[in-house]
Amino acid sequence: MKGSFTGATSDRVGAAVSANGGTLFLDEICEMDLDLQSKLLRFLQTGTVQKVGSDKLEKIDVRIVCATNRNPLIEVEEGRFREDLYYRLHVVPIELPPLRARESDVIEIGLDLVKNYSKEEEKEFNSFTSDAEDALLNHNWPGNVRELQNVIRNAIILNDGEEIDASMLNFASRLPKSNGEGSTSSISAGVVERSANGNGLTMSIDLENAFADIEREIIEAAEMVKYVDNIWHATKVCFANEVGRICKPLDIDSHEVMNIFVQDTKLNLSPYYLKPGFAYGGSCLPKEVRAVAHLGEELGVDLPLVNSLAKTNEEQIQSAVDLVKKTGKRKIGFLGLAFKAGTDDLRESPILEVIASLLKEGYDVKTHDPAIGKDTAIKGQFNYVRNVCPHLEQLIDELPDMMTDDCGSLVDDCDVVVVTQKNANFQMQVGARLHNKQVIDLVRLFDELPKTQSYEGIGW
Repeated sequence: MKGSFTGATSDRVGAAVSANGGTLFLDEICEMDLDLQSKLLRFLQTGTVQKVGSDKLEKIDVRIVCATNRNPLIEVEEGRFREDLYYRLHVVPIELPPLRARESDVIEIGLDLVKNYSKEEEKEFNSFTSDAEDALLNHNWPGNVRELQNVIRNAIILNDGEEIDASMLNFASRLPKSNGEGSTSSISAGVVERSANGNGLTMSIDLENAFADIEREIIEAAEMVKYVDNIWHATKVCFANEVGRICKPLDIDSHEVMNIFVQDTKLNLSPYYLKPGFAYGGSCLPKEVRAVAHLGEELGVDLPLVNSLAKTNEEQIQSAVDLVKKTGKRKIGFLGLAFKAGTDDLRESPILEVIASLLKEGYDVKTHDPAIGKDTAIKGQFNYVRNVCPHLEQLIDELPDMMTDDCGSLVDDCDVVVVTQKNANFQMQVGARLHNKQVIDLVRLFDELPKTQSYEGIGW
C-alpha cells in the first residue's frame, strides 16, 4: 500500500489479487524459498491476503496451477519443500513428458517455431526438407523444447531460403568432432572460410552455438552434481552407521569417536581426497582398512562399506592397466613409483601392481621417480613388499634395472607415458611432448585439460 514503507509512492496490486476469480500460475514452485512457502501455505489454507501496511484481510478466490522440473517428493524428503504444502498443491497432477518422448510433437512444434522466427527475422522459411525432419526426429533433445528453439532460430538466422535442410541444423548436444590433427575442441565457435581471392582466411563467429555448447556442458555438470551430492550423503550415513556397529560390541561410544573425527577439517572433513584420481596406497590406508575389516569379522559385525574399499581400489588399479593396454603400445614409461610425490616409500604403492601386471604380459617398462633412484637405500622396503605382497617379488628384483634418473629421456624413449605423481618438472616434460606422445594421466597433471586425442585421464 502507498506509504507502507519508504519508496511506496502508490498502491500496487499483487499477483494473487490480480488473479482473483481466475488462475494463478506458479512456475518452478520447487525453487521457492522455505519462508515464502510458509506464506503460500497460509494463503492456500485461509484464502486471504493482507497487503503490506494494511490491517485488513482480503478474501481471494483463485485456482492455483504449479509447474516444476524437479521431483517434488524428493525435494520434500531432502527438506527443501514443505510436506504440508506439497499435499495442498498435489491434487490433480499432470506429468508432461520430455520432448524426446513426444516424437510426433517435434515437427509440429518445429514448424510453428519456423513460422514465428521467420517472421521475426524477415526470412522466407516455411518448412523442413525430409532429411531435416529425420534429423529432428532422431535427435534425443537433452535440452528439451528450449534446445529445439535454439536449433531452429540458429538455422533461420544463419541461412536463407524457404526450406530448412539437415545441414542447417546445429545440435548443441553433439559431441565435438576431431579436427583431423589428433585434437578436439569442446566448443565450435566459428566457421573458417577461404577469402574470395584465395589468399587468406576469414572467420565468422557462431556465438549462439558457442554459448549453447557452454550452456550444455554446464547443465550436464550440474545434473551430475545432484547425483554426486546425494551419493556422498548416503555414503556418509552408511559410514557413520558402520562405525556405530563396530563400536557397540567394543563398548565404545561411537558418537564420541565421531565428535573427535569431525574436528579434523584438514583431512577428514575437507576437499582432500575428494577429487578422482588413482588408487590409495602407502603404509597406513591399506593396513588400517584390512585391520577394521578383520575386526568386523572377529566381532561378527557385517561392514559391507568397509569391506568394499579394497575391491573398488583394485578396480581403479585395473582401470589404469586397461588404459595402457588400450593404446596398443608396448614400451611404457612411468613417472612416479611411490604412492605419493616427495617420498621414497614404496610400501603398497598401487602403481607397482600396474607395473607387475604389464610385466607379466611382456611389456617393456621404464620408471622415473625423483625421490627414488638405483642408489636409494630402500632394501628394507623391498623386503617389506616381498613379505606383504609376495606376488610382487619378481618386480622388486627387477625394479632397479627399470629406473632412470632422467625424466626427459624416459618420456622421449617410451611410446606411452603414465603419470602417477604431479610436479612442475613432469608438467614441463610431458606438456612439451603432448603432440607426439601418448599420455595416461592418473593424477590430473594439468589443471586445464589438453585438447588432444593422445592424452587420456583415468577419470576425466
